[in-house]
Amino acid sequence: AVIALALDLEIRGKYPGKTLDGYMRHMWAEHGSVDRAYTIDDLQKGLGEYLNDAAFADDFFAKSIHGNALPDFTPLLAQAGFELRRSGADSAYIGNAQFDDDGGAVTVSSSPAPGTPLYDAGLDTSDVILTIDGKAITSKADLGSILRAHKPGDTLAITYRERDVERETRLTIGSDPSIEIVAYEDIGKTPTAEQLAFRNAWIGSDAAE
Repeated sequence: AVIALALDLEIRGKYPGKTLDGYMRHMWAEHGSVDRAYTIDDLQKGLGEYLNDAAFADDFFAKSIHGNALPDFTPLLAQAGFELRRSGADSAYIGNAQFDDDGGAVTVSSSPAPGTPLYDAGLDTSDVILTIDGKAITSKADLGSILRAHKPGDTLAITYRERDVERETRLTIGSDPSIEIVAYEDIGKTPTAEQLAFRNAWIGSDAAE
């Protein structure tokens, strides 16, 4: 879905009158309506045919389909008067791991992602968090309270039980990496007529949502 969104915005920005939906209709006419199977190479060729620009199709597929390049949504969304921004840069964050607090103990129930504070502190699935900053952690509410009391960059002592061994290490609080998309009008910016026209052509009446 993310790749499709990026492709739609790129098409709309570079090829007036063309859209992702138009590309899908082209593929339907060439393959779906005549019950002819297609491959990824056919999708690449079809994009070039629809846009009359094989070079763009080759480059897009090389980077985002065969490769692992992530689209740069900041300029793509700006075309429609939307801003992509961090939504929780000032909020304390220790990772995207899940926790279980059954039985009066907080257990890490999913593996912390590499590069997150919990991962860097050495915690993993099934570890039981005992204390943070000297305070007993017996519920997810306790964990949330600790986070709300600190800010990104704070380093706290954390004790945890790994199997039957109690360990102590340091946990450096990070900042929430969550992002959000906001309309220019909601952050004091005025979209241009061109941006509003792009937005209307793209999502029309759905823009209000």
